[in-house]
Amino acid sequence: MSNIISNKFIVTALSDGYTVTGELVATRSLWQAIDNGGNPLPDWESSPESERPLLYPLLQSGGSVISPLTDVWKYNNETITFNSSTGLSTNAGFAGYFKRITTSVPGTSPSVSVPALRIMKNLAATSTNEDNDTISLSGTVNINDATLPFDAMQTVTISKAGASSAVGELRLTDGKSTLNGDNDTVEIQAVLHSNTINTANTNFHVEWWWNGSKQRETTGTGTTLSQNHKIQVTGAEVTDYVVIEARFIDLGGTQIAVAYVGIDDIGDVDQMQFAYTIYELSGTVPTSVVQNNTTAATLKSGQGVLYGVWIGTKDDPLTQRTPSQWTYSATIYDASAVDITSTSDTSKQISQPTRQTSFVVGTTTLSYVATMTLTFPKVVVNGGTVSVIIQATSSQG
Repeated sequence: MSNIISNKFIVTALSDGYTVTGELVATRSLWQAIDNGGNPLPDWESSPESERPLLYPLLQSGGSVISPLTDVWKYNNETITFNSSTGLSTNAGFAGYFKRITTSVPGTSPSVSVPALRIMKNLAATSTNEDNDTISLSGTVNINDATLPFDAMQTVTISKAGASSAVGELRLTDGKSTLNGDNDTVEIQAVLHSNTINTANTNFHVEWWWNGSKQRETTGTGTTLSQNHKIQVTGAEVTDYVVIEARFIDLGGTQIAVAYVGIDDIGDVDQMQFAYTIYELSGTVPTSVVQNNTTAATLKSGQGVLYGVWIGTKDDPLTQRTPSQWTYSATIYDASAVDITSTSDTSKQISQPTRQTSFVVGTTTLSYVATMTLTFPKVVVNGGTVSVIIQATSSQG
């Protein structure tokens, strides 16, 4: 079954039945580190503009990709303003760091154009920015004269490089993170950055993991980056959404870096759905979740968030697919992308999803919704950001 990362979101207008599902796609891993010399790894600013990270929305309704009617981009919750001629950001403190462009969603026919955000400069910087950042997109879409909102967020992980001073990243070589059916493919490349030369280094091998197991391994000791550490993933290997994990291993057998990317198969009928409700810790845990919200929750002191997870159809998220067959488990990462799922530190422990016999989503009662709570103190003690990957497993294989 599929691994589902919690940056997907869903919007539903329950009164008329129109639904929108989607995510915010990034063409490169949104992770930068500061090496021992104070340099950013990888150095996005030194790359050709076409190779710098690009974020764009992938919105679907009834299995079709659609374009936003309006869009608002935010960096660390501040609305980004753009120069009307150059498209570059004009905000004090990060002027020129971002560029608003229009791009075509890869793999769509006819082509669907959407607003996109290019990261033009390095976000990591010694003394001025050593904390995780967020980039979010909100707006509206129009479906059959109904205007629906959407909201999505991506976290830019910023950290200190470890003793190896190496940072791994994954690149979608053609900007494509979506599959449409079993015969479709996407290509992913693993790149390792070292502070000694601050360029790509191919003297390592990569273990490729998804669905909880190692699927492949690539090696590279040559000097031609384009020939090394590329894999293709087919639609037959993905159910709904899978998180590809690349573990970078040096020639001595030591893991020195890790990177992740999500791949979405929009052709699958079965789709994992998320909804959540934020509540006050001084009260009680809610017995329902809100349907029309992003899953990228932001908590304030004294708050918690309750997630609901279930398997619905791509056309109607509130139509469940054989609900009694699915069981759920979570892999949980802290702000430094360290797996804390089985940590012995009780202050950092986060409980696994609890399967319910029934649960209210919006105004609809669904059966066998998995629920999971995260609280402000647990997020803070884990570095201020927690990423949760949910895996659903069917009892019928």
